Amino acid sequence: MAASLSPQEQEPRTPPEQLKEDWRIFRRIVASFAMVPRRIVSMRIWRELFTCEKLLSWTFVGWTLAILIGSGAGMLSYPPLYIVAEICFALAAFVMFAKIAQIAVTTDYPFWERAVFTFVLFGVVGIVVVEVIRLIQSNRPPSQVGTSETTALIVIETAIHPGIKELSITNAGKVAISDIQISATEYFLDKDAWNAEQLAIADYQHIYGPSLVSDPPSIEAYWPPRKIDLKTLAPQVITFDEWPKEPTIRYQPFPGELKNYCFRITFRDSRNGEKYATYAVTSAIRGPQRYSSGAADDPGRPNDFGRNIPQLLIEHNRNLWKDGAKEYLPVEVSTAIRASETRYSKLSNAELRKAASEFIDKIQAFAERERTTNPMLLQRHADEKSKERLNAKTPEEQSEISRKYSVIENEELTSWMQANETEYQRNYRTEATLLHDELLRRLPEQPPKLAPRDYPYYDRLNGPQPLENIANQLKQFVELLPD
Repeated sequence: MAASLSPQEQEPRTPPEQLKEDWRIFRRIVASFAMVPRRIVSMRIWRELFTCEKLLSWTFVGWTLAILIGSGAGMLSYPPLYIVAEICFALAAFVMFAKIAQIAVTTDYPFWERAVFTFVLFGVVGIVVVEVIRLIQSNRPPSQVGTSETTALIVIETAIHPGIKELSITNAGKVAISDIQISATEYFLDKDAWNAEQLAIADYQHIYGPSLVSDPPSIEAYWPPRKIDLKTLAPQVITFDEWPKEPTIRYQPFPGELKNYCFRITFRDSRNGEKYATYAVTSAIRGPQRYSSGAADDPGRPNDFGRNIPQLLIEHNRNLWKDGAKEYLPVEVSTAIRASETRYSKLSNAELRKAASEFIDKIQAFAERERTTNPMLLQRHADEKSKERLNAKTPEEQSEISRKYSVIENEELTSWMQANETEYQRNYRTEATLLHDELLRRLPEQPPKLAPRDYPYYDRLNGPQPLENIANQLKQFVELLPD
């Protein structure tokens, strides 16, 4: 018998034969991989666990509804994902419909009972999901398509809340902005000029740029204000001082007050990339600053020359930058709103009345919280002050006690006012402005007393009862709104 040849002794294959052999091996490999999904699909576990009865069991349906509804609710905190929230709620409704249908099909009740059961539950679930999706759509910010209109105005507002040293950037218009950058310059005012009630820059330094922060990189139209904590922005270079415990001589500055920061905020128009610059100024003290609310050691007396600090620093800072950015000229919110649509523009009068009434309830609740925490009404230190004054032995001691409690009460009042102002700016101002203007736009012609308001009235809390005044005016407009 002839011995078989080893692979080395076999005749080499010709190229066509080798190609056929390679193709045969390749097809075998592909066939092997193709069998994997078939085997996975044919696994017994799928047939046993994913039956119609088990998929529609209350356990599975309950977990599915919890996941879908929870996910949908979570998406509501991020407007670009509102469409995902709508899909989640729609899928939850589909699961409920399937469960209702399964119950109706598998029960032995008479036809009329099953018909009523199916009709009522299908109707309730359908109404709920339709109204939920309508509510989401009514609160959805304008789409990116809407923000690209060439006629829309950019409405950017910047503000620094003195007490908490927080810079807020609000996009109250219809155009999204991007590439936000913030730089800072530290200024020192001349003390001798200050004592002569004049303003002069003694020195400036630490020009930080091109950006201290690039987050958030963009702000969509009508989004809530973005907050940037200046105390933690660059703590190694941007520092803030406390007012001294003992008041200084009236109108005499202390070192922390002579130091100020000018922040330059640049951004780009999302439609054409045009770069703009705007400015915000704050003193290096925690608390009221002379150019925002008068002298902090005597809030009742204005300090006129100190109010010009922002103008002086902004004019100087403007000349330090040569990056081609155009100066952003603030646009009144009223002008922008009348030139573009808001999220209330598409509501019917009945829907607008409902939205305004809900907001009025919220701002009235805020006003009540403000009233019940007013330190002037609470008089927390009245008893202690009276006892110490009674125990004082000389008029000088009594005066010292009065002065001590006056400082404490002023600090508490200032903190209370700052907290209320911050909450208003964060949660109420934009909504109040939009509602006011949409209501006013729809009202028939009114007597002069209902003429358009002065915008600073809504821009910040002014006067003895600002929240009550806002609520009362909006309530008046709601009552005059046509059906």
